[in-house]
Amino acid sequence: MTPSTAERPQMSVEDFEELARKAPQNVELELVHGRLYVKGDRISVEDFEELARRAPRVSILNSSMES
Repeated sequence: MTPSTAERPQMSVEDFEELARKAPQNVELELVHGRLYVKGDRISVEDFEELARRAPRVSILNSSMES
């Protein structure tokens, strides 16, 4: 069973700042109440894959990707 959102650990500001520095140029991130969000409606598959390579500890809960 997948843990609920409340059971998942929240991201620290320090971890967010490190990830934001590593994010692909086309990806804007924001931290809201300890949760990481990608700004905008969609993230391209290529940018998603690059973000995942740069931040392997981040799990994507819900995303919209364009091909």
